[in-house]
Amino acid sequence: MENKELKKWVNSHNFIVGVPCSKLNDLIPYDRAIIATREDEALGMAIGAKLMGKNPLLFIQDSGLGNCLTLLTSILKYYTIKIDILISIRKYPIYHGYMGNITKQILKLMDYKNYKYIIEK
Repeated sequence: MENKELKKWVNSHNFIVGVPCSKLNDLIPYDRAIIATREDEALGMAIGAKLMGKNPLLFIQDSGLGNCLTLLTSILKYYTIKIDILISIRKYPIYHGYMGNITKQILKLMDYKNYKYIIEK
């Protein structure tokens, strides 16, 4: 997906929350986003916003996906709540590279389809 299309998709959300990532600087309107200290905290806020009728977007790095697994597999799956997620998939440092390599596999295993990603060049 082109950055222009991705930016349009990001801006279609009226509640944006997440953990900052330099790879998302051109896409996330930080002036209207809520910044969280942990990915699961941000996902909890996004769930609350969804239940209040908002259209939330969660932005995270691939390394933060693990922090969200319990919420993704329990609350979102059980109650069929759909939260859009923008994930930056990183290759460096090396510990990010491993998670980056398996992020899409994890989401597929969970049958989670409401996400888009950018891959670090």
